[in-house]
Amino acid sequence: MTRYSTSMKSKMAKNQSRKQISLFKLFKSKLIGALIVVVVLASALLYLFEINNMAVTGYQIRELEKQVAAVKAENEHLELKTVELQSMKHLRERVGEYNFVEAAQINYVSWHDTSFVQR
Repeated sequence: MTRYSTSMKSKMAKNQSRKQISLFKLFKSKLIGALIVVVVLASALLYLFEINNMAVTGYQIRELEKQVAAVKAENEHLELKTVELQSMKHLRERVGEYNFVEAAQINYVSWHDTSFVQR
C-alpha cells in the first residue's frame, strides 16, 4: 500500500505541476495577447494624434497662404497708387490746388565761383 500511495502521490504531484505549468502558459499567452492589444491601441492613438496634427498644420498653412495672397494684392494696389500719385499728370493737377506759380526766370547758383571774402 505504501508503494501505491507514493505512486499516487507522485502522480498527483505531476498532475499538479502540469496544471500549474498549463496555467502559467495560459496566463503567459493571455498576457502576451493583452500586451499586443495595448501596443496596437497605443499605436492607433498615436497615429490619430499625428494625423490630427498634420491636418491642423495644413489648415494653418492654407490660412497663412491666403493672408500672403491678400497682402500681395494690397501691395500691388499700393504700388499702382504710388506710381499714379507720382505721375506728371497728377502733379500738374496738384500744382493748381496748392496755388503754385510758374517761375518766369530761373537763376542757378554756381558753386565753382572762386571769389571768397577775406579779412
